[in-house]
Amino acid sequence: MTTARLKFTDAMLSGDKATDVQHRFLVDVVNEIADVIDDGTAKTQLGQILPLLDMYVEWHFEREEKCMFRRSCPYAYANERAHESFMTVVKRFRVRYQAEGGSQAMAEEMYHFMCDWLVNHIIKIDSTMRDYPDRTEKPY
Repeated sequence: MTTARLKFTDAMLSGDKATDVQHRFLVDVVNEIADVIDDGTAKTQLGQILPLLDMYVEWHFEREEKCMFRRSCPYAYANERAHESFMTVVKRFRVRYQAEGGSQAMAEEMYHFMCDWLVNHIIKIDSTMRDYPDRTEKPY
């Protein structure tokens, strides 16, 4: 069975170009996890993917949070809390990988977690920025 690949859709648009580029990157990472599942290469490849998620967290979350607060988006605090939860889960995956190594089961758990994140966070929270335009034109 082939694991579904995700596609960045208009429902994921945030109204901020840089944020959307970063979300597209996350969709690509999720599709890499799907490749790992289908190829059966979790043992060797998850060690390459976890640093990408760490980089994403450092690169994206703070910038997006500032963007939401600057726009006075009412979901800004919920966004921060969700980011904290995401970081906790990614840390657990990293600790588990360091202790046990990569596995097919872990790749599948990561895939399902990330798909859920894309639907329940990006589409339901991040996309609300569209309704609150940034009038400052600051980079973040």
